[in-house]
Amino acid sequence: MKKQMIIGMFGLAILGTSCDKHKQHYGTYDSTETRTYEGSMMASDIDLSDQNYLLTVEFEENDEIILNNLYKHGTQVKTDIDGSALSIRKQSLDGFLEIDGNGTIGNGVIHLNYNVITPDGNVVCVLSAGKLE
Repeated sequence: MKKQMIIGMFGLAILGTSCDKHKQHYGTYDSTETRTYEGSMMASDIDLSDQNYLLTVEFEENDEIILNNLYKHGTQVKTDIDGSALSIRKQSLDGFLEIDGNGTIGNGVIHLNYNVITPDGNVVCVLSAGKLE
């Protein structure tokens, strides 16, 4: 029984450590994003103007964090994190658009290059964000 208790406490310690390991990245970031378009035809509702918005980083699982309000208001994007490297696994934004990309996070700064894939081309986005205190 004592052995099971020690193993159980060890498991909780690992779970607590893995949940907290990216905690320094959580919070709100002030982001600036530039957008360009690569493709044959562009839908009329695609906004290519420079964007400034608040981006929030939340916990999801051990090596995964969620970026809120990336590309469109209300969007949540899951990213894998390995050290300071971020990767967006290709995922659907709304059943019509898909997103993928990569970047870095560390020292209160996010740099991200990603593509929003449309049926006729890609919106190429470059984002820089600084954490608000």
